[in-house]
Amino acid sequence: MKEENKSTVYNALIYIISCCLNGKKVDKELLSHLDLGSIYSTASSHSLIAIVATALEDAGIVSKRASEMKLNAVRKNMLFDSARAEILKEFEDRGIKYLPLKGVILKDMYPEVGLRQMADNDILFDAEYRSVVRDIFLKMGYDAKHYEIGNHDVYMKEPVLNFEMHVSLFSHPSLPLFNDYFASAFERAISDGKSSYGYAMTDEDFYIFMKAHEYKHYANSGTGLRSLVDVYVYLTSKKESLDFDYITSECKKIEISEYERVTREIALKVFEPEAARALVLADRGEGKSPLSDYDVGFLQDYINVSTYGSHQTYLSNLLTREKKNRNSSDAAAKIRYILRLIFPKMEYYETVHPGVSKKKYLIPFLWIKRSAIILVKRPGRTIKTVWEVIRAKVKK
Repeated sequence: MKEENKSTVYNALIYIISCCLNGKKVDKELLSHLDLGSIYSTASSHSLIAIVATALEDAGIVSKRASEMKLNAVRKNMLFDSARAEILKEFEDRGIKYLPLKGVILKDMYPEVGLRQMADNDILFDAEYRSVVRDIFLKMGYDAKHYEIGNHDVYMKEPVLNFEMHVSLFSHPSLPLFNDYFASAFERAISDGKSSYGYAMTDEDFYIFMKAHEYKHYANSGTGLRSLVDVYVYLTSKKESLDFDYITSECKKIEISEYERVTREIALKVFEPEAARALVLADRGEGKSPLSDYDVGFLQDYINVSTYGSHQTYLSNLLTREKKNRNSSDAAAKIRYILRLIFPKMEYYETVHPGVSKKKYLIPFLWIKRSAIILVKRPGRTIKTVWEVIRAKVKK
C-alpha cells in the first residue's frame, strides 16, 4: 500500500471506529472514494475487524468474510469467559490470589460483546502457587507451552484458548523501572468485591499499568492502532473520575509521563466523532485535517505496525538503544547485535537457562550449541536475520 493511500485508509478506519464507539452511523457516501477491501484487511491486521464490521453493517455495508470474523471474535470471547470462570473457581477453591489484566477488563467497556478482540487472557497470580496452577491447567486439558521461562507461563487448548499466567507484571531487561515499580502488584491491589481471592487494580493503577504495558511494546516491536482505541474506550468509560495528578506523578516515576500525555491527547482527539469525520473530509479535499504535523508523525508509529508490532520496528528500536547506550556508530551497534546471536547477554541465561547462569563455566558449551544451531541447522534463517539487521534503520 502506497504511503498516501495508507494514510487515507487509516483515516477512514479511524472514522469508522469512532462511529462504532460513539453510537454514530457511518456515512456511506463519505467512504465512496475508498476500496473497502483495504479497510477490512487493515482492520484485521490491527485486531479491529469486529468493530469495523459492526459499524459498516449498521450502515448497510456487509462483507460475508468480515461478518464471519466478527462472529468468531464474539464466540472466542464467550469461550474465554466460560473457561476463565472455570479456572478462577479452581483458584478460589485452592485459595490462590489472582488479578485479571488488560483485555479481560477492557473488553467489558466496549459497546458490544466481542468488539475488543483478544488473542489470549492475561492473569496475575500468587507466584507461590506456580506448580499448583500448572497442575490445574494440565488437569483441565491444557498444554503447557511455556513454564518457568520468564515472568509468565502459557497454557493453550484447542481450538482458541490461550492463557498467559503471570507471576509478575514485568520482567524486561531494558525496563528496570517498570520491573521495580510493578513488583508488588498485589500489595497495591484491592479486593474485587465479588470473591474471596480475586483482586483488581484501582482505576488509576489499571490505567498506569495499561500505559506501561503499551509503552513496552511501543519501545520494542511497536504497537498498533488498537492500543489507542483501548485508551479512548477506557478514558471515555471513566470520564472525569480519574485522578490525573496521581497518574502523572506515578508515570513520572517510570519515565512515561510524556508518552502517556501525548497518546492520551491523540486518542481523545482522533476518535472524537467530528474530528474523525474531518480526517476523511480532508482526504477528499473538503476541509482541513484536525491533526498537527506532530500528531500525524506520532500516529504513524501506530499505523506502520500491526496489533503486536513488527520485527522491523523491534530491530530499529533495539539498535537505536544500543547505539545510544554505548555512544557508538550504527555499524558497531549492528555488529554487536549479530554477535549476540551466539553470545547473548547474561539476562538470556538467567531467563532461559537459570541453572547455567549459576554455573557460568557451562556457558561456553551453550555458545558451541548455539553456533551449531545458527550456522548449521538454520543457515537460511541466520542469513535472513543478518540481512535484516544490515538493512535496519537506526534512528538518530
